[in-house]
Amino acid sequence: MLNFLFKNALTKKSKLLLTSITIILTCVVGLLSINVSQQVNDGIIKLSDGYDVVIGPAGSDTQLAYNALFFSEDPLGTIDYSVYEELCNNNKVATAIPFAMADSYGNFKIVGTEPIFLKNYKHKGNIFKNTCESVIGYNVAKETGLKIGDTFFSTHGAMGAQHAEPITIVGILDKTNTNYDNVIFVEINTIWHLHDSESATEEHEHEHKNNNLTSILLRTTSPSSQGQIINKYSKVNGLQAITPTAVLRKSLESIDMSKQIVYALTTIIFVMSVVLLFIITLLTAQDLKTDIKLMRYLGISSSKIRSIFILQTSIVSVISIIIGFILSHCSLNYINNISTGYGIVIDPTKIYTNEYYVLLIMFVVTLLPINIYMSRFFKKDITQI
Repeated sequence: MLNFLFKNALTKKSKLLLTSITIILTCVVGLLSINVSQQVNDGIIKLSDGYDVVIGPAGSDTQLAYNALFFSEDPLGTIDYSVYEELCNNNKVATAIPFAMADSYGNFKIVGTEPIFLKNYKHKGNIFKNTCESVIGYNVAKETGLKIGDTFFSTHGAMGAQHAEPITIVGILDKTNTNYDNVIFVEINTIWHLHDSESATEEHEHEHKNNNLTSILLRTTSPSSQGQIINKYSKVNGLQAITPTAVLRKSLESIDMSKQIVYALTTIIFVMSVVLLFIITLLTAQDLKTDIKLMRYLGISSSKIRSIFILQTSIVSVISIIIGFILSHCSLNYINNISTGYGIVIDPTKIYTNEYYVLLIMFVVTLLPINIYMSRFFKKDITQI
């Protein structure tokens, strides 16, 4: 049977190839639309979880939220370190996380913060404790080849002058599937130390009066405390205090609207592809008319003939679906290169349940025409064919 299927496929290779390409493209379109939209949504929600206030320079609330949570936007400016000290002594604040950003290494941003920020993230090695120590993200290590114990020289800004003092890597974050994978974290004094004209001494390493921050993440003790903090610091000249979930919800509404448009276009493309696939499969089935008639003259039963051609269609369908599935997840690597610039990391290995439904639909749609044709064909007497 398999030998016959192979020889029969060779005689109709053009239409089978066209069927296969249609299945592959339809799968890729359907799977990408589901996977990307879901990962973008999950990525935004994941990083905003837990922190209910962001304080930073006055300006765009969206830019501040994305800079503090995803490190994707440029800082709005700086605020005095005394704001952070004041918040640390406020009994309405459970946790305060300062950020200072000014440097980079290649395409990767360097973020100065406190060790407590990374305490809940799995990692190899240690979390930084001292000036000029760093913990690098998973993708940073993967793309640069840097290892624990290695050193590197940072630059001011994206393309500024190289700093004279090296930074030592003491830890590497496990993969988080967030933008943290693309960030280098350093002890916050490192940012100030490298920009200081004189080497910091142990005595004044903790004197921060002349040092600035780009933002502060807060976890308050209660909803009422959150409201009081936001109300107080929103009135301070040059500052703004925002609720990150509210700002991100506004962003998600825009994304949801865009997602609905994408879904609508994808649905149209998907349906058109399915209709085209149905027609191509039906035309391919009609080409089997002579083969089926000959097989019936040879005394081969209808059920045997049906199983032969359904098996052939199933093999083409399964192979094409597997290729489409692989190509869609390979495409996620390219999409990830774009999305990381917006603070969202797309994981090519992430699979959602709805993707399996798309694959199942494709398999059923491929087999349906051949079954319909066979059912109608075998109702006729062989002399009427």
